[in-house]
Amino acid sequence: MDTPEAIAASYLQRHASIDIGGALSRGWELVRDHMLVLCGATVLGWLITVGLAFVPILGWINASWRGMPISMFGTELPQLVATRAPGWRWTGDVHALLSNYLMLTLVGLHVLAALYHYFIRRDQVLQRMLPGRQ
Repeated sequence: MDTPEAIAASYLQRHASIDIGGALSRGWELVRDHMLVLCGATVLGWLITVGLAFVPILGWINASWRGMPISMFGTELPQLVATRAPGWRWTGDVHALLSNYLMLTLVGLHVLAALYHYFIRRDQVLQRMLPGRQ
């Protein structure tokens, strides 16, 4: 098992052009910062993905509960619950809370992370996301 100092030295050899002898403590900070960014990006990505799947389903359930027809691409979707079925009223409140607060916050964090990569880290992450760029 590698020690933190060995991991930092390996990271510095690959990613930084500075003297390894005097930079082990800074190297460990670089590794830690890199891992925090990687973990944060992974968690944020999964939360957005789960939210994008879960929030529309809650909206569909709530629309079914209210008796509203839902059509997608010209095809009417079936009701998921009966109109005014007991126990399903909460779906509209949860749908509104998740979409208005959680999803907007997560998308805002995603935009801030992209700007952080563009202006602070300058690591071409934002450019790779844009269409027509390599």
